[in-house]
Amino acid sequence: MSTKATLRIDQQILNIDKAICRHIEQLEVLGRAAASQDILKNLRDFVEHIMLKVYAYGGDIKDDWDAICEAVKYVKPLPRWKDLTRFHDLLQISVSHYTPDEESSERLMLKYYVSC
Repeated sequence: MSTKATLRIDQQILNIDKAICRHIEQLEVLGRAAASQDILKNLRDFVEHIMLKVYAYGGDIKDDWDAICEAVKYVKPLPRWKDLTRFHDLLQISVSHYTPDEESSERLMLKYYVSC
C-alpha cells in the first residue's frame, strides 16, 4: 500500500501495530514480563486509535487528544463495540499514567488474555 493512499489514522494504527509486533517478536529475548510491559504501553494507544477510526466512520480524522476523547465518548455506549470498550476500561485503569513493573505487566497481560 502506498503511503500517499494511506489515511493518517490508518498509518498511526499501523505504526502502533508494528511496535506491538516488534515487542512480541522479542518475547524470547526480553522474557514474557518485559515484553508485556512494553506491549501494555502501546495497547491503550492502539485501542483508542481504533475508537478514533470508528468515530470517523472509517475516514481520516485529526489525531489529537480532543479527538480521541470524543471518539471514546462516542464508542462507549455502542453495544457493537462493548468488548473494545471493556478492554479500553481495563487498560485505562491499569496503564493510564504510569508504567507498571514487569511482574505486574505480565499478570495484567495474562488477565487480559483470559478475559478477552
